[in-house]
Amino acid sequence: MNLFKSIFNSIITKVSTPLHFREGLGVGLFLLLLASCGPDGSHGRVKGSLSGISEADIIAFVDDTIVGGQGTADTIKIKRGSFSYDREVDRPTILTLIYPNFSTTSLVIEPGKTVKLKGDANRLSEIEVDGTEDNNLLTEFRKHTHGKRDAEVQREAATFIRTHAKTTAAVLLFRDLFANAEVVEANPAESLLGELRKAQPKSPSVQQLDYRLKPLLATAPGKKLPAFTATTTDGKSISSDNYDGKNVLIVFCAQWDASFYNIKRHARELDDSVTSGKLSFLFISLDTDKKQLLNSNEYDPLPGRIAFDGKGLSSPLVRKLGMRYLSGSLLVGSDGKIKARDIPCADWVSKIPALL
Repeated sequence: MNLFKSIFNSIITKVSTPLHFREGLGVGLFLLLLASCGPDGSHGRVKGSLSGISEADIIAFVDDTIVGGQGTADTIKIKRGSFSYDREVDRPTILTLIYPNFSTTSLVIEPGKTVKLKGDANRLSEIEVDGTEDNNLLTEFRKHTHGKRDAEVQREAATFIRTHAKTTAAVLLFRDLFANAEVVEANPAESLLGELRKAQPKSPSVQQLDYRLKPLLATAPGKKLPAFTATTTDGKSISSDNYDGKNVLIVFCAQWDASFYNIKRHARELDDSVTSGKLSFLFISLDTDKKQLLNSNEYDPLPGRIAFDGKGLSSPLVRKLGMRYLSGSLLVGSDGKIKARDIPCADWVSKIPALL
């Protein structure tokens, strides 16, 4: 959900082009004519009806436009509980609607087809979507699993994905329930992704998931830490070999990020709470100004070495080690295997010592 929250907050320009009407053509007649026509062969349409809401802006997000890209987003205006949204597509495409409370509804749009969405804005998890085979399958799955525990839903989803591996609905469920999970588990995510690759080798949606998940699966708990090299702020070379036989916490950070202060505070607390020499720290800085970073660290130092290449978020280490967000981390054991990843820094002191 962090991804979708970030997308929503980043939309500052509303995508809304005013319609210009020819003199003599009333607005009401124009809208009536528009509503009577379906989308053309290069567009998919979503028509929504939500009770419990009058007016609001929601975000329509597609993340598989370019493999390795950031996706694209539009703004939809809900008026009197209804909306209609057309999107240019050339194939079945996963569309995510992001509401102001950061809840989401994922659906599939297709060229030349209209998808209908209806439900109660106060019960967004129960929204029904129909109009295409993929969406009918998804609505049936959601009804079947409503109220079940997360673990049960994931087991049901895994069966669904294997049974319907050739559908876009299966790709959508894999993305939402496995690829976007708080912790990406290699088992069963690897095997399920393999099923989708086999069934849909040319699907841009599957290719995008494969690109995004490859580094996360390679750094999932239980995996061997990938070999890497880096340069520290003092100009010295450092590599994964430096931590052979040691426990190490690798943390992604940047002083311009709001989490940087908390990372420093909790890292010092963790360092004080473990036996001296039992845990090493490596901070991977995604800053671009080395002087500013050194000045900051001089009066408020991090308890470990700092890797810095000045490339910011474009650093090769971001993909190599599967960074999901700033303050993300990898806890690596003395055997070189990853014990845990992305433990919230507020939980380091309570959770990490027991894992060493």
